[in-house]
Amino acid sequence: MTLFSIQSFFKECELSSQKAYEAFKEILFQSSEMKDIKHTYECLNLLFDAHEKAEDKSAFLEKYHFNFKTILLGGHKDKLRLIQFPSIFSPEEWSFTFYEGLSRLPNSTFAGKKVSELGCGNGWICLSLALNTDLDFIYGLDINPRAIICARLNLAFNSFEPDGKTTKTYSGKNLWESVLFEESDLLSFIRKKEIFLDKVIGCIPQVLSPDPEKLIQNISEHSSDEQLYDLSNYCSIKGHLEDEFGLGLIASALEESLQVLKAGGSVIMNLGGRPGTTILEELFKRRGFTVNKLWSTKVLQAEDTDIKALVEIEKRTGHKFEFFMGLDAREPINAQTAEIFSKNGGGIAHSLSVYEAHLPKRKEVQNILNFLEKGSFSEAKQLMDLYSKEKDIFEERINFLSELSEFLKSPSLLPYEKTQGRSELRIKLSSFLTSYYHLPVNENQILISPSRHECINNMLLLYKPKLVLIDEILFDQDPQLKRMSEFYPWEVESFACPRRIKLIESLVEKLKPDLLVCFFNTFENELEENVERIFQVTKENSTRLILDMSDYFDISSQPQKNAILTYLREKPLPHHVIINCDLLKNRVYANLRLCFSLIGNAPLAQQLNSAAELSYSRTPFLTQFYYEVLLDELLSFRLLEEGQKKEVSLRCDTLESMEKGFKPLAVDAVEMMEHPSMARERLPRDDKTIRLDYGENSFPIPNDLRSDLFEGFLRSPLSLSKQDYDPEEDLKIMFEKSFGFSRGKLHKKPLIYGNGIAPLFHSLSKICAIENYPIIFPRGSYGEFVACAGFVGAEAVTFPTEEQDSFKFTPSTLHKALENKKGAYVFLNFPVVNPTGALYKEAEIIELIEVIKSHQARLILDHVFNGLEFDSTNRMTKIGKVLSDDFEWVMLGGVSKLFAAGGLRFGYALCSHSEMAQRLSEMNSFEPHFATLYAVRKIIKKFNGSHPSLVTFLAEQRSLLRKRASLLTKKLNEANWEVLPAEGGLFLVAAPRSYFGKKITVNSSHLLEEKNYILNSQNFYEAFFFSTGILINGSEWTGIPDYCRFVLSVSENEFQEGVKAVERFSKKIDGEGKA
Repeated sequence: MTLFSIQSFFKECELSSQKAYEAFKEILFQSSEMKDIKHTYECLNLLFDAHEKAEDKSAFLEKYHFNFKTILLGGHKDKLRLIQFPSIFSPEEWSFTFYEGLSRLPNSTFAGKKVSELGCGNGWICLSLALNTDLDFIYGLDINPRAIICARLNLAFNSFEPDGKTTKTYSGKNLWESVLFEESDLLSFIRKKEIFLDKVIGCIPQVLSPDPEKLIQNISEHSSDEQLYDLSNYCSIKGHLEDEFGLGLIASALEESLQVLKAGGSVIMNLGGRPGTTILEELFKRRGFTVNKLWSTKVLQAEDTDIKALVEIEKRTGHKFEFFMGLDAREPINAQTAEIFSKNGGGIAHSLSVYEAHLPKRKEVQNILNFLEKGSFSEAKQLMDLYSKEKDIFEERINFLSELSEFLKSPSLLPYEKTQGRSELRIKLSSFLTSYYHLPVNENQILISPSRHECINNMLLLYKPKLVLIDEILFDQDPQLKRMSEFYPWEVESFACPRRIKLIESLVEKLKPDLLVCFFNTFENELEENVERIFQVTKENSTRLILDMSDYFDISSQPQKNAILTYLREKPLPHHVIINCDLLKNRVYANLRLCFSLIGNAPLAQQLNSAAELSYSRTPFLTQFYYEVLLDELLSFRLLEEGQKKEVSLRCDTLESMEKGFKPLAVDAVEMMEHPSMARERLPRDDKTIRLDYGENSFPIPNDLRSDLFEGFLRSPLSLSKQDYDPEEDLKIMFEKSFGFSRGKLHKKPLIYGNGIAPLFHSLSKICAIENYPIIFPRGSYGEFVACAGFVGAEAVTFPTEEQDSFKFTPSTLHKALENKKGAYVFLNFPVVNPTGALYKEAEIIELIEVIKSHQARLILDHVFNGLEFDSTNRMTKIGKVLSDDFEWVMLGGVSKLFAAGGLRFGYALCSHSEMAQRLSEMNSFEPHFATLYAVRKIIKKFNGSHPSLVTFLAEQRSLLRKRASLLTKKLNEANWEVLPAEGGLFLVAAPRSYFGKKITVNSSHLLEEKNYILNSQNFYEAFFFSTGILINGSEWTGIPDYCRFVLSVSENEFQEGVKAVERFSKKIDGEGKA
């Protein structure tokens, strides 16, 4: 340890501020040993004595580039002696106010706690807290490297008393053992060392620098005093919504604190009131914090702080900052007035407040922010607002957003899911009903629908009733149920039904309706005997019953009384009854709804599931996911009783004889449930089945869509205008760019949105059935659309097309198809055809349109595969001009195929004529949720603008599909299949004609015994499935004799297994060996 010469020290300090700083570094302790710290103390003590003898303290600072300051404290330690450099903020009114706010807290606030102070400066607040509170340890952090040296010097200078004894903290420890000062950009040191804190406190800059980029460039201990001092006065742009208010650094500090705070920890910040109380509190609240103001006063605006940036913000945005004309003023003035007042000699002030913020859902908010940061979703992060006034709404929303961020953070699928609903949701619903209502029900007795309307619609289509009674409120709310004869293609009457049980009984006894949809009055929901009465009267009069309990059901930890569920604990659910519950009480996301149905009758459950398959009544994935999260939270702290853990099931009196007298299934329904497109549903699939038969894009969704979806759930429709989330304008721009429509032509044509393309086609099919318009499909069309049309009673005509034309319509075949079919609708996939992967050129479509016009026919164009052409130069820019208003046409589209978003469930229709648009709008019952509309608008906007990351995603997707089509074609050719060349889309078709007539014996875990086949066009796909475990579409499904369909848009493992299966099957098919 070198001897200290005070004369040499002062001589060195006179040279420059940098030399003074270097001299102080020389005397700073280099270890935590007491002798080293005491040496620093003794050197500083000599310098302090010299400073105190100086007559002119300001001249001392100017000459030697440092000075000393004494701060008086209350409490255990009454004062601090502090060294101060000109490059560091000196203790002043801001920090005094902050300390006063901290000192007002009870000592228990810091007792035994680990604390970190941001922007510690010369360290005086850290030292004061260590000395006067019972904290365990405090870390002082500052980005200014000279501040840390200064703070360490002050630690040594205050670690000994005048009598030489060590200074003790409030808890009795040596001061230097309770404090550590480290250079750190906010909490970077704490995060790097993986330290977890109880408190993060800070008084850090809140004015945006006039030159924010220059502020943090090349900062080091060798920077000028002025540049380092500005670090304590100004902040730079941090990429937050609050940047323009000067609060970006605070925002970053709050978000970083999430990474290091322990459960129950808090953040305490000193905030200037210039932006206004609302802005300050929203800074915390929108990040999930609850906030409390500890202390507030007014201080004079520092003369060296430039408020020009605030003036410019006011001019640009209209926001008003809050200043005061002096400390005693009560009425605020804005920044523009404050600036001019100050320039003319007036003193301006602003409020200064100390806030404490707690984070009740730390882990969940951390998940959300991690997702947004790691995904580089800067826009979504800026728009994040987690605040809700009501605690239960806040918690429910945060839990969902946290789980959604976990789901979306890795390359995510948006799966189409099972028609009856996600298994996970049905299992959780059954557990909830068992746990909270003691109802014995299993997941197979639960059916999920987008809403109760779809369930009722499917029952109507299954049984085609002549007379229906509908609950009076539902009757008035739903035009389709009120004016049933206008929406269904058979003779049917519907009447409103009251809610009093006596009146319901009288109507059923007198009218003997085929179907009753009813609710109970509130007071009648109290009595289980009313359930018995409604079951009995409908059974005696052969009336099928949908009993709705939506009004009396909550997904809540304190569910209300429900007579229906209480009754079903002990009594069977009759075979003719469905219990419906539409989840309409979502206070977090209004209109994010689904319906679940309880069905004890297994055959009826299967029939309703088939009807849902034919009418495309699938519930969006994220809606189901939301309710899974909600149920999971409730079930997490509810233990099932031992007797409830075993497998349970609703009892049902499902004897075949009991169907006597009830209206049987409609002929159309029976036929369509046996349609070849439904055949795959009869094969015994399980979780190990590899499905190359499922026509969805099962690739991960684009990163842009992940961001847009999350942003949609972060935003609130109340804070946005319709144009902010309605995708109509962006979709019309897409029609202009992709198909050559003129803006004027599109202006008056509304877009109708649906729960996917298929439900819109379902609605179109109903219109065709009512108006007796045939729907003409070319052979080789999407088989399930043919079944859908037939299910609602429309005349679906599949017209033969030729293999040499890739099974596309040509003008000559279309002429023949339209003979004597005036008014018919022609259905076309374009430009890519499903299932063949063939491609219509623009000239071909234009020719077909002219043929349709000449026959006074109509056109349905499904362009959902647009953008999936293997050759991206194929364009359709003249179609919009040919699709004139002198004939009727409807264009269907969606996001499921191009953007791999089948589970999102969004489709749209553009109609040539307003009458059809109006009719389709009335027929289409389901409106997509706000978050879905928001995400669609954003992704379509990016598509129109050729957003780089989205362009890359689409190019890579197209390339992968092309490569897979090429590889599979090669393998199929080698295995002697006849392959139809694919030019785009998600599929490839091939005919295994060389295998027909050959014998094969298969053995499968799905079969009880070996099965022998003589292969033909009809049984090939079944034999292939039992032999390989790979499910493909057979020729009956494709509608093309002999041709099977393979789906390309599956996982890499599934695709490779499919390729191997082709090779394996080829080797086994020698007519003798077993596969």
